[in-house]
Amino acid sequence: MKIEIITTGDSSKTLHLPALNEQYHSKHGALTEANHVYIQKGLEHLIESDSKSPSLTVFELGFGTGMNAMLTAVKMTERGHEVCNYVTVEPHLLSSAHYTVFENESWASPELYLTMHQAAVGEWTAITPFFNLLKLDTTFESFTTDLRFDLIYYDAFGPRVQPELWEPWALEKCAGLLSEHGTWVSYCAKGTVRRGLEAAGLSVERLPGPPGKREMLRAEKTK
Repeated sequence: MKIEIITTGDSSKTLHLPALNEQYHSKHGALTEANHVYIQKGLEHLIESDSKSPSLTVFELGFGTGMNAMLTAVKMTERGHEVCNYVTVEPHLLSSAHYTVFENESWASPELYLTMHQAAVGEWTAITPFFNLLKLDTTFESFTTDLRFDLIYYDAFGPRVQPELWEPWALEKCAGLLSEHGTWVSYCAKGTVRRGLEAAGLSVERLPGPPGKREMLRAEKTK
């Protein structure tokens, strides 16, 4: 499938799939969206609510360009307190021709960024002393684990492109993957998704979204 590189509204780049008319991140601002949805409303919210934990587990659906993982690794390394064990599933890992485009972006520390993309699939890799990465070349449908996650970054393509990943079974699976008081965050705020999360037993908040999105969703496992 053809992949194009585009510059988004905040001058950061992302990938565009012309055949699907879809981007890996928001065309209104890739970096702004990732920081707002996953770091500020996800990771920082979790840290603030559970600052005493020596470690945390994060699951990301869709490794993509590695932006969310990179921002998380930098944040955890800057803090220098907790160790983050980060698991991501991506059935379409990028080739070096595509991921190296981003190594000089403002958000990508080149050495760490390349280490992430070049890490062996299926093996834990210590990216920094405070961030361990496990990449899996598989689909969410096939993904199984004994781990439970403190935080889920749900960053699949939108319901128009990947409707199956927003269906009740997928949201129920997310709820089952969360640890007690675990948090789920996504840019998507569709009513059907909110209701699906609630039906899966999660407590759901509608929060202000990033540029181009009026709202986003954050859900918590409360029981």
